[in-house]
Amino acid sequence: MAVLGRLLSDTTGSYRPRADIAQGLLSARTLKKTDKEPRGSKMDFIFDILINLLAHRIGVYVLGLLSGGRFKGESGFAWGWAVAVGGLVLFAPFVVSIALLIHTSGG
Repeated sequence: MAVLGRLLSDTTGSYRPRADIAQGLLSARTLKKTDKEPRGSKMDFIFDILINLLAHRIGVYVLGLLSGGRFKGESGFAWGWAVAVGGLVLFAPFVVSIALLIHTSGG
């Protein structure tokens, strides 16, 4: 929480414009990486967002079907469940295709 407070305000206590906040969050994300790892590119950042949003939408849809439309996936815990379920649904076709390849080549 203290990091977010430092990102939102400068030394005088006034709030920064939104562009500065976004840049601060991006730089805070790259500071977590060690020196051995290369800095994350913008394409990695975009890919992470696309996969997370796609998995979340799929997960909300599936869990909404299972719960009769009551699942919204808006809170942090529900967001995590939606991403986990959506990730499993996205990953399932690859697992099935590999299993079919192993099954057909096994003789």
